[in-house]
Amino acid sequence: MLKPSSLSHLCLRRSFLRLSSTLASNVEVKGKGNEKGEGRRKSRYAPSSAAVLNGRIMEGETFQATITFALASSPSMNYVNWATTFSTLGKFKNKKTNTDEFKKLIKEFEGKLDGGLKWIPIREVASVAQSFRYLGVDSYKFREFINSNAEEITTSGNPRSLADITLIYKEAGGEYFEEMERKEVVKLMCEGRVSNVAKYVAGVAKIGSKVPVLARVMDEEKVVEKFVRAHPQDLSTTVFGMARLGHEVPKFLEALGQKDVVDRIAGAYPEDISNTIWSFAAYGYKSPHLIEAITQREEVTQKIIGGREVDISRTIFALQKLEVEVPASLKEALRLKKAKRKNTKLMKEGAVDLPFKRGVSPVVIEQNLKLRELQKSKDWSGMLRYAAKRFEGFDHVNWTTLFSELGKFRWVRYDFVLH
Repeated sequence: MLKPSSLSHLCLRRSFLRLSSTLASNVEVKGKGNEKGEGRRKSRYAPSSAAVLNGRIMEGETFQATITFALASSPSMNYVNWATTFSTLGKFKNKKTNTDEFKKLIKEFEGKLDGGLKWIPIREVASVAQSFRYLGVDSYKFREFINSNAEEITTSGNPRSLADITLIYKEAGGEYFEEMERKEVVKLMCEGRVSNVAKYVAGVAKIGSKVPVLARVMDEEKVVEKFVRAHPQDLSTTVFGMARLGHEVPKFLEALGQKDVVDRIAGAYPEDISNTIWSFAAYGYKSPHLIEAITQREEVTQKIIGGREVDISRTIFALQKLEVEVPASLKEALRLKKAKRKNTKLMKEGAVDLPFKRGVSPVVIEQNLKLRELQKSKDWSGMLRYAAKRFEGFDHVNWTTLFSELGKFRWVRYDFVLH
C-alpha cells in the first residue's frame, strides 16, 4: 500500500503530465518535419488572417503603396482592417486624395456599409470618421449610414466616439443631430472626459447646430468644477465654441476667469490665449486676470507675438472690444505679419524675382514691398526719396531690390537731385 506522501507525489506527477500534454498541443513543436509539413503542430493561438493583414497595412511605406495593398486585399478585409487602412493613410504627410485609386478605395468601403452596424461596430465608425476628417474625405454615403443608424449610435456609443463622428459633419441636420440634441445624449457628452466635450462643442459650433440644452448642462456646477481642472487647450476650445454658439454660461465664464485657471491658459499656446480672450470679449466679460496677463506680462505678450497672424489679430480685436488699451508691440507685430504674408503671396504669384530666405527681418521685407509698390506706380522719384529716408536701415537685400526696381523704369534721370 502506498504511503500518503507517495500517493500525493503520484497525483502531482499525473497532474503535471496532463498539463504538459495540454500545453504541448497548443504550442508549435520546433523541428523541420517532412516535406509535406508533417511533424509540426500548428499553434491554436496563431495570428488571425485579419491581424496579419493589419500588420501588413501598417507597414506601408508610402501613401500610394498603402492604397495599392488595400485595394488588392479588400475582398478579405474586415471592419478593423478598413479602419486601420484609413488611419494609416491619415498619418502620411503627402496625401494625394484626388487619384482614381484613392476614389476607388473609398467606393469599395462605401459598398461594405450595406452590412450596417452588424458589419462595422460604432468604435470603428468613429475611427473612420476621424480618419476621413484628416484625409479631407467628404462621403455622403458614410454620413447617410450614420444618419440611418443614429439612434443606436447615440445610445450605444461612448462620448469619444460620438465626438469624433460629430466633427465630420459640415452642416447641421439629419437624424444624427436630432439624436445628438436630446438632453440625455448632451448630458452623457458633458459628463464625459473634458477633451471629448471640447471636440463635441467645437463640432456643433462649426456647423451652427445650436443644441439649446447645451448651455444649461455646461453651466451645471459639477461640469464647471471638472473644467476648472482641465487642460488649457480643452478650456479654450470649449469656451470658443460656446461663444460662437452664443449660449449664455455665466458660471462657466466666471470659473475660467479665476487667476489659477488664467495662469494655466496664459502658459499655453498663443491660439489658446487668443481664443479665450476673444470668447470673453464676445460675451462682454472683462476678466481682469486675463487682461493683465496679456497686456502687462511681457512673456505672455511675446508668446502671442510669436504666434500666427490670426492669433494676434483676434487678441487685438478682443482687447479693443473690451475697451482695453492694446500694447504697441502687438500692433507692430500684426503690421509686420501682414507685410510678410503679402511678400509671400507676391512670391507665389511670381512677382518677386529675388529669392526669399527664412530668417529675413520683417522690417527688411516691409521695405522691399514698399520699393516694389513705388515701382508699380511708376514713381521713380518717390522710390529715390523713400530710399534716401530709409537707407540707414537697408541691408544687402534692400539695396539689391532698390537697383533692380530702378532698372525696370524705361525713362531714368541720372541728374535727379533730392531736396
